[in-house]
Amino acid sequence: MRNLSLLVAIFTAVALIAGCGGTGLHTIVVTGTVTFDGEPLEGAAITFTPRGEGHPAFGITDANGRYTLQTMLGNPDAGTTPGDYEVAITKFEATPPRTEEEDALGLPPPSPRSLIPVRYGSTGTSGLAATVRQGEANVFNFDLTR
Repeated sequence: MRNLSLLVAIFTAVALIAGCGGTGLHTIVVTGTVTFDGEPLEGAAITFTPRGEGHPAFGITDANGRYTLQTMLGNPDAGTTPGDYEVAITKFEATPPRTEEEDALGLPPPSPRSLIPVRYGSTGTSGLAATVRQGEANVFNFDLTR
């Protein structure tokens, strides 16, 4: 009887530990491509902001402009939850490291320069949206223009 109790305790502990590994967030894979003037946009940050129900999600485009979303609470590349989203996309020029002279003079760091029109960087001005649905292919392509 003691061995049975020990066995039940071990199985319960394993089940609890296995259950703690997940987020409990049921996500749907969301992918797509971002282009700028017809060319793949590498290194752009894309964010999906829910209009109500849903979880904010983000992704970074690869050399072919492809992205896969993930939420802060979800597993990498797992997507996001169903719902309506507003979309923002940003891409900034890398700023060079500050020199010792600039630091000594107390000069402010240079502001990063947007490599795409700044209107795309805000959900209020981008005009981009997506609806993530359960049981559907959630592929959202965005062709940005000047």
